[in-house]
Amino acid sequence: MKRSLPIVTAALGAALLIPSIASAQAGTCNNPANLPTSGVTSDGAINWLAISATNGSTTPTSNGAQPSGDYCGVSTTGVGTGFGYVWAMSGNGLVRIDPNSNETIGYTATVSNAQSAAQAGNYLWVSTPDRATGFTSTGVSKVKVAAPTSKKYASGLSSVIKVSGSTVWVGNADYRVVQKVSSSNGKVTMSFPVSNTPRNLALAGSAIWVLSNSPNYAVRAYNTSSGKALSGSAALAGAPFGLVASGGAMWIFTQKYIYKFSTSNYKQLARYAQAIPPGFTIFNGRAVAAGLGGIWMLSQQCQLYRFDTASHSVNLKTSTGASCGNGSSALVLASGSLFSNLQGGSAFPAGHTVVRSTPVS
Repeated sequence: MKRSLPIVTAALGAALLIPSIASAQAGTCNNPANLPTSGVTSDGAINWLAISATNGSTTPTSNGAQPSGDYCGVSTTGVGTGFGYVWAMSGNGLVRIDPNSNETIGYTATVSNAQSAAQAGNYLWVSTPDRATGFTSTGVSKVKVAAPTSKKYASGLSSVIKVSGSTVWVGNADYRVVQKVSSSNGKVTMSFPVSNTPRNLALAGSAIWVLSNSPNYAVRAYNTSSGKALSGSAALAGAPFGLVASGGAMWIFTQKYIYKFSTSNYKQLARYAQAIPPGFTIFNGRAVAAGLGGIWMLSQQCQLYRFDTASHSVNLKTSTGASCGNGSSALVLASGSLFSNLQGGSAFPAGHTVVRSTPVS
């Protein structure tokens, strides 16, 4: 059976030409016990809907299979990449998706409430509420990062992770610290406090940028070798949800504005108003990723926007037909595609759902 998604129209900016993109949807609800811990399953391919890059309209393909094999009704909390796989974090486990075959290939019930994951060294480093854990390529837990011994706060957020070479960076929400971790053994080699709850991290040159959530919204850059602050804490208007380095600048997205900061002197270069595109509702972002012709933003309603860093405007927007709700969401690049986790909606079943946006000829 085929499902249609709402058609949303958008005008492209000046001469930015990339292929059309497509979104994958899940269609059934499975039990994780039906997925083996290794080997290709018969869970089915993750099909997608073609989205025109000229007007944002959608063209449905065949109905897809549920990519993450789940406890029905429990939402996917995040996606990450590592060992050539896309990893969906859902319920109490990790699900491996092969982006080349577009198949779900395994499930491991070893982690709960994870929101981000990335590979460094021989491990996939996965966020948990108060620390990070290293998993093998088959999803076996091997290394746990020690939780800080400083004062613990009730943040309600999971840790966030970024990797660079053999280093893992953990923004620990429960303890309001950033940890620098060796990818070989999970030992903390440096730790420095941040004044607010770290919401996201980004790396650029010799600096790691920390985007803070509560009690105040702010961003600050720190030296990756010493942990020394390289800039003052820059206050942000509107709840922040994402930051990413692109084109020699650091871009920060909040509910009200898009900020541009210098990656050399760490000062604010510009601030652009965040207007709600026609036909859309609340612009409350959840995640960002740079690539495929711009910076992509995923809204609370799981609508996709592409921001052009040259014209400083949204030049493509489309609806996935799902809803991210109030939970956490992630957006990652793998095999030339955008992968995001959703919580279900009118065009998707409740439960674990992964959407794929892919360039097509």
